[in-house]
Amino acid sequence: MKSGRLLDVLSGHEAPISGLAFSTLGMQLASGSWDKTVKLWDIFENKGSRKTLIGNSDVLAVAF
Repeated sequence: MKSGRLLDVLSGHEAPISGLAFSTLGMQLASGSWDKTVKLWDIFENKGSRKTLIGNSDVLAVAF
């Protein structure tokens, strides 16, 4: 964040991302999308999403 440089691209959603939230400990990132999924990412591992939660409608916001 300090440098403003792009460090990584999180790929996996099939539609626009509508919300992002860091966990309270700062170890995970949750991304919600119009593709009806929430993906949980380990921000220190570069292996893709750790878990995908599937919903019934577009995700409009995420929070821990």
